[in-house]
Amino acid sequence: MVTAIKGVLVKCDEPTMQIIVLLNKGKNFLIEKISDTVCLCKENVYDFLDKEVIRQLEFSERHDIED
Repeated sequence: MVTAIKGVLVKCDEPTMQIIVLLNKGKNFLIEKISDTVCLCKENVYDFLDKEVIRQLEFSERHDIED
């Protein structure tokens, strides 16, 4: 039997993928990590990922500048 799941294919750089994997621990939206730069996520997570990844990257940049 074949099962189909709707999802969003995410392509990004490796540091961003690390953020996605960390965010997944709390939300469980990652269907499959295909490689270090590509993953398949549940379709309803796109807006969350867009906002949260940007927020995490900005947070990291601020702390790098302060150091």
